[in-house]
Amino acid sequence: MQSKMINLKVINKILLVSVFLIALSLIIGCNGAVEADKDNSGTEKSSEKIGDKGSELGKTAKATKLDEVKVAEEIDMTLYFVGEQGESLIKTVVRTEKTESIAKAAIEGLISGPATTDSYRSVPVGTKLISISVDGGKATVDLSKEFIDGHGGGSAEEMMSVYSIVNTLTEFSTIDSVIFKVEGKKISTISGHLDISDPVQRREDLIAP
Repeated sequence: MQSKMINLKVINKILLVSVFLIALSLIIGCNGAVEADKDNSGTEKSSEKIGDKGSELGKTAKATKLDEVKVAEEIDMTLYFVGEQGESLIKTVVRTEKTESIAKAAIEGLISGPATTDSYRSVPVGTKLISISVDGGKATVDLSKEFIDGHGGGSAEEMMSVYSIVNTLTEFSTIDSVIFKVEGKKISTISGHLDISDPVQRREDLIAP
């Protein structure tokens, strides 16, 4: 009887130790899972931060490419304004956006006038460009009536107005002469001093050195 009681006590101790070991292993397993979750969460957060930096770098690279495209779409355009004495043309190079109608942009630049004080406008104030076309090397420029009405009538002024346009347009390789129209009608002169009834060609001698 006494030996049976001893055996029961031994069995109970073994059971208690087994239960303790099982409980301990469960606790360790749970802690490991928590730590793993923390590690995974940390990794995800770290990845998000890297992703954010990557996005910023991507935006910067995109902006840089856009700037390069913008620069690539700008070109130099040569315009001829009137010199201080009113008897010569001043060559002026301006930076402008590239356009399919660069000849139109050139005439509009002349109409707007120079941006500096060392030269003067060659086209009367209020003049508007109605149209411009190029065919067989000849550019036909159609201007509003202010091109004639706004002139002072001097021979030098008339010559500067005509050749500022002609020399500006013949800077382009596709143009070698200019035909003048006002309000859709071909004209032979502006104020009676210069015959422009035929296509007008470039004059290098009027350009100031």
